[in-house]
Amino acid sequence: MPAGAGLHGRQAQIPLLSKRPVSERTALAPAFHQRFMKDIERDMKYRNLIILPLLIGVLAFAPYLMNPKTASQSWDDPPQIFVNDSIYRGTGHTVSAIPDDAAYLGSITEAVPQYEPMAHENFRSNTLPAGTELYSSALDQSVVYAKVETPSGESYSKYEKSEPAGSGHDPRPSAG
Repeated sequence: MPAGAGLHGRQAQIPLLSKRPVSERTALAPAFHQRFMKDIERDMKYRNLIILPLLIGVLAFAPYLMNPKTASQSWDDPPQIFVNDSIYRGTGHTVSAIPDDAAYLGSITEAVPQYEPMAHENFRSNTLPAGTELYSSALDQSVVYAKVETPSGESYSKYEKSEPAGSGHDPRPSAG
């Protein structure tokens, strides 16, 4: 069988790159390079479409990831007042007038952040500003009224007694 002949006497039809003249091989290089570069550009575009949103998401949530709070501390408490050695929770109701037998208890001396546990010190609130006047009825001491100034006049937010002081009960729901 002569050299280069395949099965059944046919000549091999496989062109070998190394057998091509140098001028032909160098002519193919720019076309291959252009196609290769277009493939890289296309891949980079799709890679950027995936990486860029992920990077933005990580940067957007970084402050939350770095916050040392636990899951049970990551929500705000309801409006509360600590007065008369008890916690009073806001009912969400307001009245235009307080009972006739209501007496002045004092004023809020300090506002604590709503995301922190309520301070067990009298005349503290997690929503009312310092200076807010507090009143309570002599007949119903389970309710405290906080005076609220509005453009249309004054009204009173109603707060109801939540728990006795020193019970150690945390009004937050358990995290489990």
